[in-house]
Amino acid sequence: MAGSGKIMTHGELMISNQGAQLFRSLGIKPGDSVAIMLRIIIYSLQ
Repeated sequence: MAGSGKIMTHGELMISNQGAQLFRSLGIKPGDSVAIMLRIIIYSLQ
């Protein structure tokens, strides 16, 4: 991740890319706002 010092694994990068492709397929463009609702479980709060 640019400037954050975080190292991503290949798997994490692939998942991130899948999310980006989904947003693009829905017509979401860079700069658009997106809200994501998650279930409140311990895993999603990490």
